Amino acid sequence: LFKKYGIKTTKGVFDSGTTGVARAKLLENAAKLGFPVILKAISKDISSKKEAGAVSGPLYTLADAEKAFDILLKTVRRKKPNAKLQGVLVQKYLTASAVSITVRRDAQFGAVVLVRASPLALSHPSSVPNTVGFAPLDKKRAEQLATALINDKTLVSGLTDFLVKLSRCGAENKFDILCDP
Repeated sequence: LFKKYGIKTTKGVFDSGTTGVARAKLLENAAKLGFPVILKAISKDISSKKEAGAVSGPLYTLADAEKAFDILLKTVRRKKPNAKLQGVLVQKYLTASAVSITVRRDAQFGAVVLVRASPLALSHPSSVPNTVGFAPLDKKRAEQLATALINDKTLVSGLTDFLVKLSRCGAENKFDILCDP
């Protein structure tokens, strides 16, 4: 779906299953991607990976990744016992300002975009905890939202482009989208 909207994603490899064979394949793929990496448990039954403990990383070695795989699966099974796990995604870990973007469907307003940043990424931490816009965002409004949260011009440009594309995706589809670092 993201490809359809021109949204680039971090390089990653999905390994189906949760067995020792899946672990071995995941470790092989982590080594191919290069460290650091993150792991994400994949399940249609999990709407918030953070709440389910379904994200692990950054991981810097094969030993870290191997341990994290086991802990990740145990944590998800404990927190979401009814979730059917399809497998684990291993992705290259990239550092950037922590920005969380949610596109939610509202009965009255349609698709609404909420952009939040961590206190470290905020330009004005005491006055701007988050920003909101109606999807689809045009470039000008997306840039206003990005600039209100971060002051690095390179990051603002990339975030602006991402917000325009993601908001269009959210406006044209009938489901919520959460992009959380």
